[in-house]
Amino acid sequence: MGGRHVIAQGTYGAGLSWIHWAIRDQPAEGDLLTMIRVTDQAGRMLHGAGVGGPPLEPGRLMNVRSSGSDEGPRALLARVHPDVRRMVVTTEDGQSKNVPVFDCEQIPEVRFACLLVPRDVRLREIVGHGEAGQELERFSLGFQQGQWEAMSRYRFGAGQAGPRGSGPPGPRGPGPAGPREPGPAARSRRPAPAGQPDQSAAGSAGQRTGWRAGQAAPEPVGRLARS
Repeated sequence: MGGRHVIAQGTYGAGLSWIHWAIRDQPAEGDLLTMIRVTDQAGRMLHGAGVGGPPLEPGRLMNVRSSGSDEGPRALLARVHPDVRRMVVTTEDGQSKNVPVFDCEQIPEVRFACLLVPRDVRLREIVGHGEAGQELERFSLGFQQGQWEAMSRYRFGAGQAGPRGSGPPGPRGPGPAGPREPGPAARSRRPAPAGQPDQSAAGSAGQRTGWRAGQAAPEPVGRLARS
């Protein structure tokens, strides 16, 4: 197992601190584990996340992940090919910001990038550029943004991205105990005629799996923090 190599560390916002490090051969031989931890002034960890697997996927120049927790900013982590000299992230409202890129002498096969962003910022994509400024690879953050918004709706309520419990009460809030009125789907369900398959279960499964990221109404777009 390799030792822990600190890539970068710094501060963010009102008293938050972050540290970014990497460990070789974890969790398996040949893997590279990249981690970030964000703590408050009291040393309490607000967020911790990482990227495992091979340093880079075959044929790719960038390995990018975004993550967030119940408190604090979101984290954008990336491992990139040494040819990538500059990275720029853009938001849904057209803002752009340089993502700091760092080298680690003990891990020369890749470079590392890390950026903390406000939790209400909607990320669109990140682009890696070469020495001469040419675009080398473009990575869409749409799927990861959709995951973040879905998690925020589930944890905090529709349209919320704040601390736990800050969202409005859901449709199934506290109420008197007693039998529930069957829904329209249950009321309309009838046994299938003999010799024909029952379509009710298939219909319910389709409703459960039919959600796609990005179908929700756009949320207010925040502003990238100034570095």
